[in-house]
Amino acid sequence: MPWRSAGPHRRLIVSAIVAFAAFGAFWGVWGASIPRVQQRTGIGDGRLGLALLFVGAGALPAMLLAGRALDRWGLRVAALAVAALGCAGAGVAVTAVNLAGLCIGLAVIGAASGAADVAINAVAGRAEKLAGRPVITPAHGVFSALVVVASLATGLASAASLPLAAPFVAVAVLSLVAGISLLKTLPADVVTAQRVPAAGATPFPRRGIVPFLLIGVLGALAFASENAHQSWSAVFAHDELGSGTGLSAVAPAVFAGTVAITRFCVGGVRAAHARTVLLVGASAAAAGAALLAAAPTLLIAAPGLALAAAGTAVLFPTLLGIVSRIVDESRRGRATSVVTTVSYLGFLAGPGYVGLWAEAVGLRGAMVAVAALAALLLVLTPPLLRLPFTGTPLDGASPMPEGRATMPQPPGPDLAGRIARLEAIEEIKALKHRYLRACDAKDPAEFRACFVASGASIDFDRLGTFDDADGIVRVFERIALQRVDGRNAILDMHHAMHPDITVHGEGSASGRWTLRFRQVNLLDDTETVSTGEYDDEYVVEDGRWKMSKCHFRRHWSITRPLGDGCRVDQQGLARPATRTHP
Repeated sequence: MPWRSAGPHRRLIVSAIVAFAAFGAFWGVWGASIPRVQQRTGIGDGRLGLALLFVGAGALPAMLLAGRALDRWGLRVAALAVAALGCAGAGVAVTAVNLAGLCIGLAVIGAASGAADVAINAVAGRAEKLAGRPVITPAHGVFSALVVVASLATGLASAASLPLAAPFVAVAVLSLVAGISLLKTLPADVVTAQRVPAAGATPFPRRGIVPFLLIGVLGALAFASENAHQSWSAVFAHDELGSGTGLSAVAPAVFAGTVAITRFCVGGVRAAHARTVLLVGASAAAAGAALLAAAPTLLIAAPGLALAAAGTAVLFPTLLGIVSRIVDESRRGRATSVVTTVSYLGFLAGPGYVGLWAEAVGLRGAMVAVAALAALLLVLTPPLLRLPFTGTPLDGASPMPEGRATMPQPPGPDLAGRIARLEAIEEIKALKHRYLRACDAKDPAEFRACFVASGASIDFDRLGTFDDADGIVRVFERIALQRVDGRNAILDMHHAMHPDITVHGEGSASGRWTLRFRQVNLLDDTETVSTGEYDDEYVVEDGRWKMSKCHFRRHWSITRPLGDGCRVDQQGLARPATRTHP
């Protein structure tokens, strides 16, 4: 799982995962509770269908507004949205006793759900960008898994004659926990457009919105296919394959379970393979739907349904991951809102799309039409991922071939952002130099202060691997602070050169340095000269840049004796200060 080794961003990733768990639990409870809600309100199928339309009516405007709220007031808005969804569900379970009350309640649920959907995807996108590893796809896997688990748990609660509100109250508690976790984890400050923009990010105004709209179209095709199978698989199994009612009801659960398992299995696939994942997923979705359409028995239809589930499972999370990497942090909310809202339209249209085709050509022909959606996505993906007017390819590839120079940008509205990026790079250089001086001056306190407070990823080759800076500080004190006859036994010289620093977004950067190292060991009477490469990551903590990752690999070294005539003078080296361990 990506959050097990995410260093300083582990808490952010875990908070995003918990938020997706709460979101999935809510919809699992709601889906399994619909029959009891219908019975309680005393309405027929037609009126129930009308009431369910209010979910989409509330969700769509909320999704559009949520993005702007996130960009204006910060990602902590996500905490309020997630908590509001759980509370809205509990409220509807208690108050909906007639058609009017149900419609109003479902509109509120739709609004809370739409806002929460955009918010948690924006949080997961930030976590994925900062951690540099997949987060969105595993998070969606948690969502799918919790839908299944919560549905089954709600069924058991209903069989045990527990009150209708009982599972909704449990979800409300989980939503509040998720909201509090997000509130504590996410930064309180609001990212503005004048701060450090992501390298190569597409400006949102003017033409910048078009790529996200088109990526949303791909998401709509993916969601239309997914919800078509989720909504009609039981009907197809019953009407076309002659399965009994009980066996037919298993089909949606098999589909949802396969989606969850697939998302967990491909959750570790890196961004560089996004285009391949999309093409393979669309191909599998099309092939699965086609196999389902032609299946003469349930035994043959089941693999087709599973193949379609596996294919559709990876599509939307991968598209959202692509967007999360290219968008500027100050516009993350709006970009996520655009992609999610357009995609959600496909989710709403999917079941109706199948219904219309089923009326015209039957359910088997409708499944062929679903396969056509996936085939269309397969055709559109390559050109849309390399749109010429975005300025940045959307598949993680380099914007230009190596060696080709980019045109200098004229001064404009982004000038303040470019200056902020340069200032960040200079501050990171100063951080690295403080770290190197602390190494040579034998100052463990300053050495430790260069790293994040907890969770730094450290790999110093022969000196060991650590998941917190305190471990390498202890090694530093044990080796570098050795003294013999009142003199330092180990004398170091660290010179880092050739900095290559990239600012990825608000409070996130990475860098590579070449180290020229020299050490005098008076215990062994030897001198060692070596060189190697630092691979660092940096984050802003308490208003200052700190190292969240520092990996070093030695290239080569030479060790030779000092010789009888060698004289070592260390008068200028102050007596090292000791550090108190926590």
